[in-house]
Order: sequence, then structure tokens, then C-alpha cells
Amino acid sequence: MVFQHGTKARGYLHGINASGFLSEIAVDSTIEAAGTTVLTSAGEEYIAGMRDATAAPDGFFDGVTGADTTSFSYWCESLLQVADRCLTFYPQGDTFAIAGYGVCGVLTKHSIKTAKNGAGRATLEMQAAYGAERGLSHHILQAESAANNSTNIDNTTSSTTGGFGVLQVTGVTGGSSPSVRVRIQHSPDNSAWSDLITFTDATAPTAQRLAVSGTVNRHTRSIWTFPTGTTPGATFSVLFGRK
Repeated sequence: MVFQHGTKARGYLHGINASGFLSEIAVDSTIEAAGTTVLTSAGEEYIAGMRDATAAPDGFFDGVTGADTTSFSYWCESLLQVADRCLTFYPQGDTFAIAGYGVCGVLTKHSIKTAKNGAGRATLEMQAAYGAERGLSHHILQAESAANNSTNIDNTTSSTTGGFGVLQVTGVTGGSSPSVRVRIQHSPDNSAWSDLITFTDATAPTAQRLAVSGTVNRHTRSIWTFPTGTTPGATFSVLFGRK
């Protein structure tokens, strides 16, 4: 077994590295249990139904002035009640190929609480649209300034039930309208690669979730280019998981 201290955890909330504002993140996964008890049943009987999940990031209030559009609080307010907002959560740290979770849906709550004997607190709640999706880090949150690709991740065999990817972009830099294009590729032999997921080009902090069906080959990797801009660069994270 490998255990990690909670200080290793990292959380990225739809284009912002929230790790410096949050003190804990809770992700609750549930599966609906539909009753199928009939007269001849010896006891209550159920069948598994649809997956669901909620996330509850909890941390500290950051809002310097009413006009401070860069504060964590302002960012959270802008995400409220808008569909397809994404949290990427790494419970044991963001290192390459480590397990993490994507929770994408609606940010339903931003609660601020202050007390005279403590720091101001901020509590968030998210309702997932796809459940809590488990994947592996295909690119840790770090800056890139040249086209490249990650090391491959070997699943030892292909799978046939599709997959999902979550991209978190926390910054795009450079002149002349810079952009970054991130893709997830797969390969049967770690030699011949083809695109599996192509995220929309990012020009500012944002997050995206995309899913695919069908075969995902044995090997997967992330790859990135910079279609536009003068000396462009970007800081981003990529999570990919098989279904």
C-alpha cells in the first residue's frame, strides 16, 4: 500500500489552480439502487441504476475588492449555475500517470463564511453530470512553450468501451493571439499513433471534458501544439480515463 499526506492533494477548478485556496476536497460517488422486490422475494432486492456524484471543495475566501476580477471568489461566482464546469482532483498529488478524478457538471453553491476568530471560509458544491470519472494524469499541471508529447501510458491491452478526457488550462501566454491545442492519442504498439480526443484550442484559462466511444488502443499519450501566437506558451493539465 502507498499512502500520501493530504498536503499532496491538488485540485484544479475550471481553469484555475485552486490548490492554493482549498484546504480539502470531498468527492462522493453514488449509484442508484432501483427496488425489484416481488412477493416471492426473501428480502429486499435491488438492481444497480445510474451513477451520480457530487464534489465539495472547501477552503478560504479570497476577494480583495469588489473590482478584483482575479480573485478566487470572483472566479467561483462566475462559474455558478453554468453547465460543463470541471474539477480535476488528484487525491495523492499530481504526478505523471497517477490516478485522479474528473467531476464535470454544475457548480451549484459558493458559500462564504467569516468569523472574528478565524480566516474567512469558502465552501463550494458541484453536481456532476457524468459521475466521478477516474483516470490517469497524462500531463501534470506545468508550463510548456514548444510542441511536444508526453511519455506513453501502457494499459497492457486495448479496451472497447470508450474513454474520457479532461483538459485544464490555467494560462496562455505570448503575443499575437496565442493558443494551445491539446490532443489525446492512442496506439496499438507505441509506434503508430492516431488522434483519439482533440480539445478545442484554448486561448485563456478554461477547462473541457470530451468523451469517445469504442476502442481505445493499448497505449495512450497527450500531445500539444501552438497553432497561433508569437512565442506562445501555456500551463495545462490533462486527465484521461478508460470507461
